[in-house]
Amino acid sequence: MKNNKKLQQFNRECKLINLRYEYTGYTNDVQWAIVTELSEEEILQKYPEEIKQYIPFIRLSVSQGEVFEDSKRNENKYRMREKRCGHIFDITDDDLENYHPELIVTDTEDTLTRKDEVKTVQTALNTLSKSNRERVYKFFFLGMNYSEIARDEGLCESSIRRSIENSVKKLKTFYEKMPN
Repeated sequence: MKNNKKLQQFNRECKLINLRYEYTGYTNDVQWAIVTELSEEEILQKYPEEIKQYIPFIRLSVSQGEVFEDSKRNENKYRMREKRCGHIFDITDDDLENYHPELIVTDTEDTLTRKDEVKTVQTALNTLSKSNRERVYKFFFLGMNYSEIARDEGLCESSIRRSIENSVKKLKTFYEKMPN
């Protein structure tokens, strides 16, 4: 119980950043950055057991950590803007071959079947609200997890999970009601 309280106190005073996760291609030996107002000596003295697994680390002040978070938010904002401005839900049939050449086939019968399937998927997705459509896209097409989507949208993970689960149920209902 004492260790749990100490760990909670550590988590309140120190924010961990996994540098290898945040920066693809990062190869330095130092994997962790710790954002805190404590000095490195104070961290090692106050939390010897909790800090063991994060050594070696670099220490960032709270203001440096805020700059890091601002940078991360801006990267996410621009990445999401790019996704919103050019993804599958925004393309017309004429643009389909430019964005998804793998869907283009030469056989006329296959082409008609594919176009029908694409239209059906677009119709099904259009039954969802714009925000739910984007969440489904992020989850299934971009491979983002619930927490990443929640972080991007500034919402809690449980509401994103419920939103995607409800959207999937709605899509299943749409397909179940379709004539064969």
